[in-house]
Amino acid sequence: MPRSGEASRTAILDAAESLIIDHGFAGASVDRIIKRAGLTKGAFFHHYASKADLANAVLDRFAEQDAILLEEVLTKAERLTNDPVQRLLMYLGLYAEVLDDLQADSPICMFAAYTFQRLEYPENAAIKVRDALDSMRERLRPLYQAAIDAAGYDADADELIDHTFTVFEGAFIVLTVKCDPTFAGRHLRLHRDMMAGLLAR
Repeated sequence: MPRSGEASRTAILDAAESLIIDHGFAGASVDRIIKRAGLTKGAFFHHYASKADLANAVLDRFAEQDAILLEEVLTKAERLTNDPVQRLLMYLGLYAEVLDDLQADSPICMFAAYTFQRLEYPENAAIKVRDALDSMRERLRPLYQAAIDAAGYDADADELIDHTFTVFEGAFIVLTVKCDPTFAGRHLRLHRDMMAGLLAR
């Protein structure tokens, strides 16, 4: 039975994402993608005009999924405590638990994967990644600012958020070298503990 258009599109995106993680963007050729997706080249070009077009779609989907996950974790943290400092620490701890679960299936963040071969991607990929990080920073700013204000800590919320991003994305890069799927979760917890010290009242 022929696949529906949406099913074919999803299969292409899934195949491309897994190949980018395994082989980098340069190694995720159209032939490899259609073979893994179980589709024809005609089906590929029905959905995507080029590999560059597909790269943008992969990054868009990852950014959308990341935004949904962020909202889920934030919502859970908000339900668990009204204390601004504890809410931030809860958010970081809950996200570490998510990373523990994710690492079994996908050992790297797509944004971190992008940095390895950014020159192989279309030029607008950098803008997409930047926009996604800016959007996350915008969403996280009230959480961090409330914790800073409650603790009376003299710090810039955006700088603290960017430090979290640095730990988060850096951990994904290092774990690929160490071949340790628990690395990202462990270091996000360490970051949480350091934040607890900074925000101690």
